Amino acid sequence: MKHFIKTINNAAQYLGNKKLGVLGRALMVGRETLIIWQWVSVEHL
Repeated sequence: MKHFIKTINNAAQYLGNKKLGVLGRALMVGRETLIIWQWVSVEHL
């Protein structure tokens, strides 16, 4: 799972740096959502 998240992070950073627009922003938002969801589940479960 950690490797999968790292791959998403790398892809999001790459797309964000390349400024590829919608897909890059979607990946960034997805990454943030994943991080927030993980934090909430760790804190509150």
